[in-house]
Amino acid sequence: MGIALTERIAMKEAKLWHLSHSDVCKLKHAAALLNVLAGDSGKLEVLLRLQQYLVHRIRSRERVILRARKVEAKLRSSLRKGRLERAESKRVKRTLEDCSILINQARHWIFLWKCFGDGAACVYQSPYNLKLLLYDQDYNIKQEAGFITGKEGFDLEWEVLEGCLQKGLPVVLSDLTNMIRIGDVCSLAGEDPLPLEVKSSKTSGARAARQQQLLNEVTAFYQNDGAEKFKGLHNVERLPMPGGDDYRRLMNDCIQQARADGYSIVSPEPGLHYAAVTSIDKMGILDELVRPWVLPRILTADPGWVPCLPFTVTLEPDNLIPFIAGKVAVFVMTDMEYLKSLFLQHGSHATMIMDGQSAIQLCVDPNNLMRGVVRISELHFGRVALEFQSLAWFAKENAISKQERERSFTLEEFEALPKDSYCFEIPEAWRQVRDFYQDALNRHDKLTARKP
Repeated sequence: MGIALTERIAMKEAKLWHLSHSDVCKLKHAAALLNVLAGDSGKLEVLLRLQQYLVHRIRSRERVILRARKVEAKLRSSLRKGRLERAESKRVKRTLEDCSILINQARHWIFLWKCFGDGAACVYQSPYNLKLLLYDQDYNIKQEAGFITGKEGFDLEWEVLEGCLQKGLPVVLSDLTNMIRIGDVCSLAGEDPLPLEVKSSKTSGARAARQQQLLNEVTAFYQNDGAEKFKGLHNVERLPMPGGDDYRRLMNDCIQQARADGYSIVSPEPGLHYAAVTSIDKMGILDELVRPWVLPRILTADPGWVPCLPFTVTLEPDNLIPFIAGKVAVFVMTDMEYLKSLFLQHGSHATMIMDGQSAIQLCVDPNNLMRGVVRISELHFGRVALEFQSLAWFAKENAISKQERERSFTLEEFEALPKDSYCFEIPEAWRQVRDFYQDALNRHDKLTARKP
């Protein structure tokens, strides 16, 4: 393959991210199908059509990656031989960079198309239920599935999918989602998702055994609402997460207003602000809202959304395309000091950590953590922004409950507990925790004091 042809392939889409008219039409078609399904989950023919469309779109991007990889292999081989002139060598290296950009963009498109698959699954199941299918035995995110292009057994998986849909059972192919990474086909008909392995012949080996073990553990966890040991944790109990207020409608109105006026700011409740901006000239309006004790989060169409309710569901079709294209900047701003006061109303002292893993540490008594202490992950706290949840509801549902606050043991009772049912020693880091936003506030006050 000549360099000129290589460059044409690599540069075809290796530009700054943008959506062509064709891209917009394809996204609108997927959004329209998902919107119909969300309005009537009984329309299984729409669920089938959506998945057929996603297969075509994902395969199209996979083929781009496969072609680019072949080009990369050929060019790297030419570089290793060392027979190119300096100018030709530079051209080859630039083209390799273009191929890398092309591959990354194709991967991003695959992620976007799978967001519609996630949306279809969330029509039938809560993301709280589906998130268990994202992790491996050690609660690490499972590796993404391989390509469906050329996948052995894909035809059988599709046959199972069509058979289930014909019987009135909603199912999705796991490979068409970002969230479902256990099993080949996932049934969504019951109270909980049911992942299924589809194999044309018996498979063996350590990997197959691990997959089957994980599948059995997750299925049993759903059935029993808990397990003595689950993903490395002991005596895990699954509790219902009651639905709370969300402000999807308000956020969509905010985006719609910004598309008309250049910007829009709304506050659904104290301590919570939404902003949407379509004009760079209007970005300065956010200055009055952003303070050291306010956490601003800009929402973008990226993998950080998984495993929350996907933007393909929360955003209306008219707002979805500008959001994916980056034509509108969407912000959710949370007043951390106000959130701490909400937790305190429910008997929990909150320390804001934001260390990349844990967002908040809650305790009954900061001077005696043995009375009760828990941590909330950044992923869980991120639902406030990504799912447009109520801040007041979040604090109420995640505060240490009255029963937990009043629970106490004598030393003899505590020592008599099964050794694998509790953590005997509170980590020292939990005792020495510092409030990230209080530190930021102190730095802000010092800087302000220095100003003439």
